[in-house]
Amino acid sequence: MKSTELRLMGASLAVLVPDRKQGLSLATIQRDPNPDIPFPGYWELPGGGVEQHDYTRAGKLGPEVRCARREAFEEVRILVSEADVIWHARYPSIADRTAYNAFVVANGTPDALGSMQLGNEGRRCAFMPVEEFLQRDDVLAPHQQRLTDFLRGTSERALAFEALTSLLPA
Repeated sequence: MKSTELRLMGASLAVLVPDRKQGLSLATIQRDPNPDIPFPGYWELPGGGVEQHDYTRAGKLGPEVRCARREAFEEVRILVSEADVIWHARYPSIADRTAYNAFVVANGTPDALGSMQLGNEGRRCAFMPVEEFLQRDDVLAPHQQRLTDFLRGTSERALAFEALTSLLPA
């Protein structure tokens, strides 16, 4: 990696599921209530840190998508194929100015996601209507902003990422 390149820190995945009663919903996780972690009890999308094998496993869409898909399976037992991925963008990391996080969006079906269950992290998981997710005060704001970018058909905040790379030392 060149010194001017930002490194991948992690990825989150929004799995969108049409629901006849609630409209468009997505798979969410409520964070553990542990006061020692950031944002205890908040709702978020499945996601987490990149691992070395995310770079080496087969796939056309790269480590960002592989990381997001793996984390969704680990956290809520949802299998998402590369063919289900419909959008992804890079966003500057809040925690590390030399890194970025990926935000991935995939289509899901009620049948495929019927077995959603809490995996290795979090307090509980649930399908939440998109509108509710975007309006709640106890949802991670970056996830709300990134989902809004997708729904608006823009990556306005993501495009700022390219400008940030020019600020890094050579």
